Amino acid sequence: MRQPLAIAALAAAASALLYLAYSSGMAVLPLLAYFVQLPLLFVGLALGMPHAGLTALAALLIVSLFGGWLAAVLYLVLEGLPSLLVVRYALLSRRAEDGGIEWYPPGLVVGKLLLFCLGAILLGLLALQLFVGEVPTVLATALRETLAMFGIDTEGMTPPPWLPLVPGILGLSWLLMTCINAVLAQKLAERAGMAIRPSPSFVTFVVAPWTLALLLPGALGTAFLGGTPLVVAATLLVVATVPYLFQGLAVIHLLARRARSPMVPLVLFYAALLFFSWPLILGVVGLGLVEDWAGLRRRLI
Repeated sequence: MRQPLAIAALAAAASALLYLAYSSGMAVLPLLAYFVQLPLLFVGLALGMPHAGLTALAALLIVSLFGGWLAAVLYLVLEGLPSLLVVRYALLSRRAEDGGIEWYPPGLVVGKLLLFCLGAILLGLLALQLFVGEVPTVLATALRETLAMFGIDTEGMTPPPWLPLVPGILGLSWLLMTCINAVLAQKLAERAGMAIRPSPSFVTFVVAPWTLALLLPGALGTAFLGGTPLVVAATLLVVATVPYLFQGLAVIHLLARRARSPMVPLVLFYAALLFFSWPLILGVVGLGLVEDWAGLRRRLI
């Protein structure tokens, strides 16, 4: 029992220190901030939910001690709770009819995480609306102050049309960050021979059934609403595209398997994704939506 507790203690310290270094502006490499959840998720996927909870609690205490209560609250919401949610559902299983073990599908894990992220963002927008002011005005003020920090004159500047998308883009980044950390944690647990569940095949990823019910109202609201409702709708739209991005990538991975050397087209594709970014990402999301309707993978297998 001593070794798992030692791993949990080291993971808690690593997660807390990464978070404190970034939030205090001391991080030498800001990229390290994206891996705050990795130690928590590794412990959860390698040692189980009780150890994950203990690790998150220890990290929370360290953050509270050295960063204050506000930093601890932000750590809990942004890092701790999403990590525990992923571990909780990723380790769910049941006995299949053939006697094997059926694990909770990754698409549903992402779906649960999507609901959590959206709930947290929408509560934040509601708090802004109630205690600060109209959300679009708050966003416009924040943009002007940010530009002013770089010496850019913002007098008379009208808010750009993409401003309502900002909370959704932040939520998308948050959701992607958690998913990437979960995949890395699972791979590390497998390499260490400690993984509780086997890694699912990416090509079998299927979006949660409630995802489209979030994306369609978001798209309609973004097209026809204004003010704070527009920000809410845009947030729904942008964040709900993440599962379809994964589903589109699953189709591409399945197509790559038909090549003589599957890694070659995948490397070329991800290099193009890095260089062309948003246009190509939107195309992959569209492919994921088409897959939801047409079942492309069934025809490719």
